[in-house]
Amino acid sequence: MVDAQGRPYFLCDCELTADDLRRHLLEGDRATRAYLVGKLMRQAKPDDVFLFVSLEEIRDLWPDLERYLGLTRPFWSWLLPRWEETLLAGGGLEVQVLQESPAFYRMRVSAGAETTIVDLVAEAAAPIEAPLEHHFGGSAVMVDTPHEILVNKLCALLGRAELRDLQDVGALLDAGGELERAVGDASRKDGGFSPVTLAWVLEGLDLATLGKVAGLAGEALQGLDRLRVELITRLLALSRPG
Repeated sequence: MVDAQGRPYFLCDCELTADDLRRHLLEGDRATRAYLVGKLMRQAKPDDVFLFVSLEEIRDLWPDLERYLGLTRPFWSWLLPRWEETLLAGGGLEVQVLQESPAFYRMRVSAGAETTIVDLVAEAAAPIEAPLEHHFGGSAVMVDTPHEILVNKLCALLGRAELRDLQDVGALLDAGGELERAVGDASRKDGGFSPVTLAWVLEGLDLATLGKVAGLAGEALQGLDRLRVELITRLLALSRPG
């Protein structure tokens, strides 16, 4: 794998040795590590990548490293979600793939009579807030903060207008989420986001059709419509000139 000077074959275009690479991956700042991991993933054989970096580290650095993947980005975007699927299935869960794209993977995961939808998303932007570590059954799980989730949900509403995103935004605001702060951070995370554009998308949201598909009617649907109107009013106020 290495030449007489200790340089691995995938770093033939620079003077780093394998030990240099390991030291930079251990001690470097996030930008340096993202660049080197992206270079590693782009130039090394996939099996050799994991001699230097873990799957968890790739997940964490993905928003910053994907720009360095070049032509290998579709491959890694295909591979990583499938490994996640394998891990779930290996835990005794039934997994059905519902939707997939280079940056998005949706699965239905079932354990007996209990079912949930799992979305795996390759984030194109760094998180606004660092995730928090929670422990479940002896395992450590990194969970986004409520504010981070609210920011992501506002961006999702703009891009896909799903009923469940509107429901989630309402629940997060009811739990103390700050709409004005989240709108500002959504603009940082998605260059195409603006409050007035989101207000326009919400104005055209066909709740009757979406509610029929989701099995919602009556007061539940009316409550969502009130939330929609309230959000439009608040978003327009935030975007008003002057």
